[in-house]
Amino acid sequence: MDEVNLSDAILECLEHARREHPHFATGKYEALGVILAEVEELIHAVEHESEGRALNEALDVAVTAIRFANKEYEHDL
Repeated sequence: MDEVNLSDAILECLEHARREHPHFATGKYEALGVILAEVEELIHAVEHESEGRALNEALDVAVTAIRFANKEYEHDL
């Protein structure tokens, strides 16, 4: 995946996450828990699943980190 496609994939996943999970977390510690859960899913995918599945999980980690950085745990967007 090239850089342009990666940027598009992140934006698409971010939009999907906001639609499916408009309430990200209540507070920064819960948000951190969401990120850690996604990291655990990424580890599992890398160790036991396909490269495509691992890529999807990596995108989920990126999206949850972006939502954390955007402080979406403080308000609903």
